[in-house]
Amino acid sequence: MNKFNFTFVVSLIPKVISYLTLGFVIGAICGYLLFYANRPFYEFILKSWFQRILFGAKYLDNQYTLWFVINNFLALTLAIVGGMFLLMSIGRRRFAFSNKFKSFERYHPKVTMFSLYMLPIGATFINSFLISLFLVFTYLSRGYDIFLLSVNALVPHGINEIFALILASSLGLSYVKILEPIIMKKRWEEAIKLGKQMVLSKTSFYVFLFIAILILFSAFLEGSKFLLLSR
Repeated sequence: MNKFNFTFVVSLIPKVISYLTLGFVIGAICGYLLFYANRPFYEFILKSWFQRILFGAKYLDNQYTLWFVINNFLALTLAIVGGMFLLMSIGRRRFAFSNKFKSFERYHPKVTMFSLYMLPIGATFINSFLISLFLVFTYLSRGYDIFLLSVNALVPHGINEIFALILASSLGLSYVKILEPIIMKKRWEEAIKLGKQMVLSKTSFYVFLFIAILILFSAFLEGSKFLLLSR
């Protein structure tokens, strides 16, 4: 069994980057096809994405920085510990909801493992996929010069957010990797106990602290830009 420590978390970064790259590539291909096949639907996807990004700002009196901190914090927390919440829910002997499905997962650990892996991997893939859709649309609809301006606008805060996403997904993936042998043997109580220990460990604390710093810095930059654009 792998040992949970900072070295193990870092060792998973290349794997996470591969999923990030895959999201960019598939997003670029889908963007190109959608632009010529169904542009209105393409624009609808991007509009819905932007509305989701700015959803909470209007309820906070256009406090963009505060909203981006909350939004990014919740999203990355889901990538990190979402699997642990799912595991604890499945592992209970008395199911709170979706009884039949949870019972099925409890006795089919491969299904459980797929669900757990999809949280950190899915967060990485979906974010890079949507960013790629946006950049491809900008390039095809506005041209190369506007495309470069869009890339430059994303770079300061975007790099921090992507790095935070990579770390968060690596941390979440490390939990799943270590718990996999135990889950495959259906030792649910042991898996839940070990999962809690990893989440509350010093390694998790320091990685999460670094992620929080990246979130705060990128939210300040991104919030400042949106505040200027809204005036």
